[in-house]
Amino acid sequence: MPITTRIHEGIMITPPAQLTGELARYFRQEMLAMIPEHTGMLAVDLSHVDAIDADGLSVLVSLHDALSPAALVVVEPSPVMQTELERVRLFELFDIYYQRDPLLESSGDTRTGPSREVA
Repeated sequence: MPITTRIHEGIMITPPAQLTGELARYFRQEMLAMIPEHTGMLAVDLSHVDAIDADGLSVLVSLHDALSPAALVVVEPSPVMQTELERVRLFELFDIYYQRDPLLESSGDTRTGPSREVA
């Protein structure tokens, strides 16, 4: 089961560090099963992902398609993820936050203005 964190307008999901093969396919099933029940923003924290293959990349595309017309939000992509997103030009599909702070809920605070970086 993926780790979830409550954020101001939805949830942030933390996938496994090895987003490859069977593990990526399992992660996709879990996420796609959750989407019909979910309202609000869905962010994926890629800060610790240190390996990804075609299965892992297809998970991100599947989530993007399932959320359409809303965008999938990618949070703090690791160097490996940044390279892969650029290599296959997937960075054009997602809103990318290079800092998670504007997404996190804090007691009584509202969302922190437009301080996000989007690729």
